[in-house]
Amino acid sequence: MQPDAEAAETIKSNLQRITREITQSAKNIGVPTKDGAALRDRIEKSKQRWQAEESKLKSMMKAASTMADEDGVWSEVKSQHEQERRQFDDAVILVRRKEGEFPLAGSAAAAAAGPSSQAGTSATSLDGGATASSSSIPRAGLQVQRQQQITKLQMAELHTEEQLQREKQQGAIEIAQDVTELKSIYQEFGSMLHEQQPALNQTETNVDQATKHVEKGVSELQSANKYQKSSRKKLCALVIVLVVIVAIVVIVVVVLKAK
Repeated sequence: MQPDAEAAETIKSNLQRITREITQSAKNIGVPTKDGAALRDRIEKSKQRWQAEESKLKSMMKAASTMADEDGVWSEVKSQHEQERRQFDDAVILVRRKEGEFPLAGSAAAAAAGPSSQAGTSATSLDGGATASSSSIPRAGLQVQRQQQITKLQMAELHTEEQLQREKQQGAIEIAQDVTELKSIYQEFGSMLHEQQPALNQTETNVDQATKHVEKGVSELQSANKYQKSSRKKLCALVIVLVVIVAIVVIVVVVLKAK
């Protein structure tokens, strides 16, 4: 079944819209009135939707690659998809960077550390310097926890970058394979044309000879027609002469008998 180019256009529009949504949501990360778990979850769902739409488009492009693209529609679709993919990658990188700058877990840990700090403060009023040293323990643990979270985010961003690079490399490999197939088809076409050239030349020669024979036949027919008309005239004259001779003989015979 031939893939529908209009459906591909619809998918491209969806990819553009989802990319804009991710970019706009990434800008809201770190904004106190807009950032939160709901925003992060919405970004993840948007990325999943984008990948699902891309999977559909890739399936359609793969099916179209086995058919002739006379109007160049699918070549344009493939080029635009590569551009959309780069924009999506940029949006994902922006999200990772913003999430690294404003981790949700850090704010939650800070909130969790609040009662401990208050307890340490109240204990300080009762126990003096000993409680002051104990209140520094949650702070050190919070710093370690935040450092671990930042490290995890950096590792996740690194893995994402590696995945993006692998996908770009795979796309370049696919393009190289398409170019190789196109070159092979062009070479096969040139070989077939070279093999058929003698037959084409012979056909052209036969056509020229047939044209000459036809012209010669027409000329001979015209000559035969002239000869036929001339022979008819001669035959008529001969008949007339014979009739005159017969009439003269009859008259002579009749005259001789009368004497």
